Amino acid sequence: MEEEYRKLAEIAIQKEMSVMGSPVALRQARKVPDMEINDEGEIVESSAPGKNIFQELLNKFKETTGPVAVAVISTALKQETDEITVDLPDEIEEKL
Repeated sequence: MEEEYRKLAEIAIQKEMSVMGSPVALRQARKVPDMEINDEGEIVESSAPGKNIFQELLNKFKETTGPVAVAVISTALKQETDEITVDLPDEIEEKL
């Protein structure tokens, strides 16, 4: 997984942990194939392309909170990053 995608995915996971609660957010994030995360929401292993991981992670969070997940993650990315140079899902890009 590319480093920028790792950083963005960790921001998304940790923000969802603060919104949904750690148990729910971690349970959803751990459903993403080819990615392992620790209890702090950090990615410790990933064998798939970052773009795919990020999209799948967004899909898992949307299963729980629907469009709220898109809004929460978009806001977190705006607050936590200066510049994003990788491709993100359109529904996130539209809100950045």
